[in-house]
Amino acid sequence: MILDEQKHKNLYRRYYQGRIKDYDSSKAIFKGWSYLTTQPIYAYFYAKDGGKVSEYVLKTGINVFNANCDTDFYKLKRYAIENDVTWLNYDIIERLKTEDWVYVFDGDDKRSEVLDILKDLGYDGFFNYEYSDKMQKKL
Repeated sequence: MILDEQKHKNLYRRYYQGRIKDYDSSKAIFKGWSYLTTQPIYAYFYAKDGGKVSEYVLKTGINVFNANCDTDFYKLKRYAIENDVTWLNYDIIERLKTEDWVYVFDGDDKRSEVLDILKDLGYDGFFNYEYSDKMQKKL
């Protein structure tokens, strides 16, 4: 799905990113990805005391994977079939629509693999529902 904030009613929508004090990108688990939210309070949660919350506005279109978009859903499904990624089945991809990816993939290893796939497919980012209801119940 192509998001172009300049053409949608969300013109100049603000996005936020929270980083802890002395953040070091070389130590990030997922290199090359920026995690943004529309909620400044959520970004503050990640910044913790002494950290920093940055504000961003998209100026150009970006290609964001959204499992709720049929085109994106079936593009990932087709990739999994064509490349014999058997664990990335229909049910797993379906859960990405409403559940936290860490919960769906039971950790970071498989999520990291899917992020690599999304980069190969040309995506700049992805939508994730953090702390979804099912994850909260499990916790």
